[in-house]
Amino acid sequence: MKSTYFHKISVGCCLLALIVTANAALAQGRQNRGGRNQRGGSQFVPAATQAPQLSTTQVKLLLEMQQEEKLAHDVYVALGKSSGIPIFKNISAAESQHMQAIHWLLGKVPPEYTQAEGKFAIDKFQTLYEELVKAGSSSQLAAVMVGAKIEELDIKDLQTLLATEQPSAVRQVLENLQRGSRNHLRAFAAQISSLGGNYSAEFLSQTEFDQIAASPTERGGGAGKNGGQAGKSAGRRGRNRQK
Repeated sequence: MKSTYFHKISVGCCLLALIVTANAALAQGRQNRGGRNQRGGSQFVPAATQAPQLSTTQVKLLLEMQQEEKLAHDVYVALGKSSGIPIFKNISAAESQHMQAIHWLLGKVPPEYTQAEGKFAIDKFQTLYEELVKAGSSSQLAAVMVGAKIEELDIKDLQTLLATEQPSAVRQVLENLQRGSRNHLRAFAAQISSLGGNYSAEFLSQTEFDQIAASPTERGGGAGKNGGQAGKSAGRRGRNRQK
C-alpha cells in the first residue's frame, strides 16, 4: 500500500512539472510573437541583442527603408509571375527577411506599412512599384534589369543611411541588409549577362556596380535559398555563350 501511495505521488509530481513546463513554453512563445523580442529576419539581426531605443527621426528613416524593402519584395513577386524566372521567387523570400529585420528594429510597425502586395504607405514607392512592374513585364531581360536597378537603389540608400548616426544594433542590421543586397545585385547581374544584356548603373558609379557584380558572393546575406547559386550558374552560362 505504501509503495502504491508513493508511486501515485511521484506520477502526480511528474505530471505537474510537465504542465508547468508546457505553460511556461506557451507563455514565452506568446511573448516572442507579440513583443519586441521577436527576431524576424534572424539571419540579418545581431545575436543576443535587444532591439534599440530609436529617435523619431530614426523611426522615420527606418520606415522609409521598410517601404523600399517592401518595394523590392512586391516587384519581384510580380515579375516572377510575368517572367517565369525562378530567381525572383528566391530573392523575394530574402526581401521578406529584410523587412522582418527592420520590423524587429522598429518593434511596432503602423498597419499602413504592412498592406497587401503592391500597396504602399509612402506615395513615391507606390509610383515606383507601378513604373517598375510595367518596365519589367516586357521581357525576361527587362525583368532582371529592373531587379538590378532595385538592388542598386537599395545599396545606395543603405549607404546614405549608414552615413548617419545610428545605434550599434541598427548599424549591424543595415550592414547585413546591404551585404544581402550586394548578393542580390550579383545574382541579377549574372542573369543580365546570361541573357546577353549590358547594364548601365543609375545610382552607383559604373565602376562600383561592376566591382560588386564581379566579386564573390558574401556569406551571411544570401540571395534567398538558391538565388546566389542560380546567379553564379547563369553567369557561367552567359560567359560560355560568349566564347
